[in-house]
Amino acid sequence: MTSVCARTRDAAPRNAQLLQTLDETNHAPSALESNQSYVARLRLQIHQKKQELEQASKIVESELADYEQYEHSQIRRLAYKVDQKEQIFDEKTEKEKREWEEALKYHDEIKYNLGKMLDTLDNAVKLNLTFKQEAAANAVAKKDLDELYKSIFSGQTPELPGEDKKEQLVTEAETSFNAVQSRMSTENEALKALKDAERFLALALNNLSSAKHPVVSDFWNYGSFADMSKDSKLGNARRNISEVKNLIAMAQEIQPFIRSIEQLDAPELRFMGELVFSHSENGDALKLLKQATEILEIELDGENSRVKAIEKELSRAKKILQERRKELQDFRQKTFEKFTRVHELG
Repeated sequence: MTSVCARTRDAAPRNAQLLQTLDETNHAPSALESNQSYVARLRLQIHQKKQELEQASKIVESELADYEQYEHSQIRRLAYKVDQKEQIFDEKTEKEKREWEEALKYHDEIKYNLGKMLDTLDNAVKLNLTFKQEAAANAVAKKDLDELYKSIFSGQTPELPGEDKKEQLVTEAETSFNAVQSRMSTENEALKALKDAERFLALALNNLSSAKHPVVSDFWNYGSFADMSKDSKLGNARRNISEVKNLIAMAQEIQPFIRSIEQLDAPELRFMGELVFSHSENGDALKLLKQATEILEIELDGENSRVKAIEKELSRAKKILQERRKELQDFRQKTFEKFTRVHELG
C-alpha cells in the first residue's frame, strides 16, 4: 500500500496537468474528422469545377472562331452582298457574336466560383492544421494519462473496489461526447455555408437595386460584352447569385433538411446580363431575390435552431464527461489520501 500511496502522491501534479490538456482538446478528434470530410468534399467539387472550366474554355475558343469567320471575313461578306443577302450576313454575324459572348460569360462565372471555392478550401485546410495539432496533443495526453494510471493502479488492487467501473464510465462518456461533437462540427459547416450564401445574396440584391439602367447602357459604356460581363452591376449580381446557389448546394450536402430556393433558378435571374434585360425584368428579378432572401432567412433560422439544440446536447455531454472524470479523479485522490493517512499512522 505504501508503494501505491507514494506513486499517487508523486503523480498528482502531472495528473492535474494532463486532465487540463484533455479538457481543452477533447473537441479536436471529432472536429478533425469532420473537417477532413469537408476538405475532401471541397476538393472533389473543385476538381469537377476545374473540368467544367476546361470545357467552358474550349467552348469559348470554338464560339470565338465561329464569330471571327464572319466578323473578319471580307470575302464572305462580299459573297453575301453579291447575292443581296447582306442583312442575312449581319444577322448571322450577330448570332455568332451573341453565342461567343454567352459562352464567355458562362466561362467567367465558372472561373469566379472556382476562385471562391479555392479560398474556402484554403481556410478549411488552415483549420485542419489547427485541429491536427490539438488532436495530436489530445492523443498524447490520453496516452500519458493511461500510462500514468497504469503505473499507479495496474495489477490486482482489491483494496480499490469500484475503480474499474468508474473508468469504464469515463470511456462511455468520451464516446458520447465525441459523437455529439462530430454532429456539432457538421452542423456548423452547414450554418457557415448558409451565412455565406446570405452575404452573397445581399450583395446580389445591392447590385441589382443599384442597376438603374438597362444593360444596353453598360454595353456602350464598357465598349465590349466581355468588359460588361466582368464589371457591370448586373454581371456582378449574376455571379453573386451563382455563388449563392453553390453555397446552398454545399449546405444541402451536409444537412439534407435545408431546402432549395427555386426562385434562384427563375429565367428572370438566369438571363441577367443579356442586352434585352429591361427595367421591367429588373423589377421582376428584384422581387425574386427578395423572396429568395426570405426563404433563406427561414432556412438560416432552422439551421440555427439545429445548432443550438446540439449545443445544448454537447454541453450536457461535456458536463457528464467532466463529472465522470472528476468522479474517477476524486476516487483516486481519496485513494491517495487514504494511503497517505495509513502511511502516516503506520
